[in-house]
Amino acid sequence: IQNEVVDIMANMSGCNQGVQEKFRKEVPQAVYVHCYAHRLNLVLVDCVRNVQTAAEFFATIQMVYNFFSRSVVHDLFIQKQKELEPTKKPVELKKLSDTRWACQYAACWTIQKTLPAICATLTDVINQSNAHRATKARALNTLIDQSFTVNLIMMESLLCLTKTMSDHLQSPDMQLASVIDLVHSVISALRDKCNEETWEDIWSSANDL
Repeated sequence: IQNEVVDIMANMSGCNQGVQEKFRKEVPQAVYVHCYAHRLNLVLVDCVRNVQTAAEFFATIQMVYNFFSRSVVHDLFIQKQKELEPTKKPVELKKLSDTRWACQYAACWTIQKTLPAICATLTDVINQSNAHRATKARALNTLIDQSFTVNLIMMESLLCLTKTMSDHLQSPDMQLASVIDLVHSVISALRDKCNEETWEDIWSSANDL
């Protein structure tokens, strides 16, 4: 999928045979503007890849999704959600995507909401007779520790802000002035999170979870 997206982008933006060049032959005064939602996505992907702790955190998120997407584990996971929170509808874990960074927020949100059921499921699988699944469950169980939970709370909080901006950038009735205001607002909100009080809130939420 990622290769297909790269090909599509090249076909759109290519200065020789791309859509933009063909369009400008018909309308010379046209100005090509790269998709700002996609640019935001590229920035977020690049930031995470260059922060080792963040990269490892999302690698763990993907491992959790892969393991829980298997039919036996998935069915047990849904059952555990119903047992722990019988009044709430079970939710599905979300797959990560480098081409749609909003998926990362959804993945963090669903894991945060279902972490007790995830841990209960892993414990059950560890105690089952299937050695292959038990070994993988045991490995995942060691990765979901206090550090993982702190990163989960922090990333969910940060990505909630960028998701709002990403959604707005993709709106068909987007206005440049409102987007500029939103960008400054998000930057300000991110800067405001860099303080001791925010860290204490994250630490407290992680311990509660």
